[in-house]
Parts: sequence; structure tokens; C-alpha cells
Amino acid sequence: MSEHQQTQKNMPGMPTWWVVTSRELADLWIGGRAPVLLLLFSILLSVLSFLLATNSELSLIPPKEMVHMTLRAAIVISLFISLIIGADAISGEREKGSLETLLLTPTPRSAIIFGKFLAAISPWPAVMAITYPYGLMLAPDIDFFMFAFVWALIIGSILVLLSAGIGMLMSIRAASNRESIAMSLVVFLFLLLPTQLPGTAQAGALGKLLKRIDPMEACAHFFEKILINNRGVLEMSSFLLSPVMCTGIVLVLLIWVIGPKLQLQGGKQA
Repeated sequence: MSEHQQTQKNMPGMPTWWVVTSRELADLWIGGRAPVLLLLFSILLSVLSFLLATNSELSLIPPKEMVHMTLRAAIVISLFISLIIGADAISGEREKGSLETLLLTPTPRSAIIFGKFLAAISPWPAVMAITYPYGLMLAPDIDFFMFAFVWALIIGSILVLLSAGIGMLMSIRAASNRESIAMSLVVFLFLLLPTQLPGTAQAGALGKLLKRIDPMEACAHFFEKILINNRGVLEMSSFLLSPVMCTGIVLVLLIWVIGPKLQLQGGKQA
């Protein structure tokens, strides 16, 4: 009896997608990569917070900007983690030779995809839980921090869903795990590139267009304006349209269009 079939036998009456999710969560969190990634993130966040607090004492960085930088760093790291886990979800099974066994279990392929997708986004709440005390320590007051933290959760959740979805789409299509991760990183860097443009480029016509259509740039612009520039949420809400639409399209493609056609071999599908 295969591992997947044994798992289903031990969890009678459970939805098949939850059986897959439980197995993936166990693989990811019990002796898997998630604790290591979170440990590295904690170390990185500790260093960043120390540097920001030191600069704050020298009056170089206002507290609001420190909170903004900390939460934005948490979001970006979460996107990278979910992308890598998603990119490994299917192509990793192919390379281990376990995908055939998984496909032969009495589990709809959409349930397999959905279960693995939930596992890919599971580090996101943990990252924000780790970030909470660091951001609170740097914040000028609790009201501002809670406002910033809630919106970081909203924006980050949208982008984490998008990032994990992109990684899994690449994983389904790729012929190898290396190819899947490489393609996912290319897409990730392409979406992240507009956020690194200099201020003069962002002020031009192309920069303004990118702020609207690029989901990461749109979220970054929205988050900065409502936190640093005291702009109203309703006033800036139109910048969330692109991230929500892009995430919705990716999830529909993943769970209802491409995912159900999952094949043993990667590459172009009919």
C-alpha cells in the first residue's frame, strides 16, 4: 500500500484535498524545509530590526518608515518562500518518482493541486507571527502598528496566493525541478523589477502605468502611500484591482483549468 493510500485509510471520511494537505504539511513542517526557512528569516529580521533601531536613535529613519520596511521585507520573503515551495510541489514529486503513485490514488487531481497549494502558503501566517513583535517594537504607537499590520496581512495574503500559484503553474508545466524553480524565479524577478526602478522612472508615464498593472508594484505603492504619505485607503484602493485580478486569474488557471490536466510528464500539455 502506498504512502498516499495509507494516509487516506488512516483519515476516513476526510475530504481528499485535506488528506493531501495534511501529508504535505507534515512533510514541510516536520523535519522539512519550513522550520529552517523560518529560522533564517528570524535571523534576517533580527539583524534588520537592530540596524533600523540603531538608525532610529540617530534620527536617520522615522519610526513609520521602519515599520513599513519591516513589514514589506516580511512580505517579500514570504513571496519567495511560497514561490519556491510551490515550484517544488509537482516537479519535486516527478523527480522523486512519487507522482505516478499520487496520480493513481482515488483522489481528483484538482484536490491534489489544492492540497499542495494550501501547504505552499502555510509559512505565511508563521512569518507574520514572527514579524509582529519586531514591528511593534519599532512602531511609534500601537494604533499605527495595528493599522499597518492589518494591511500588511491583506496585501501579503493576496500576493502570497499569487506567488504560490505561479510557482505551482511552473511546477506542473516543467519537465524538471530545476526548470520549475528557474522559471518561477524569472517570473518573480520580472514582477519585482518595477519596484526597484529609480524615482525619476516611476514618475514617468511608463512608471505610472506599471504602478497600476504590475501586482507587486501596485501593492507596494498602495502600502507606502497609506502608511508613509497618509493617503486614504479608499483613495488608493484602485491600486489593489490589478493584484486581485491577477491572483484570481492564476488561481482559476491552477485549480480549475491546468491543474485537473496534471500529467505524469511535464512540458507542453494538450
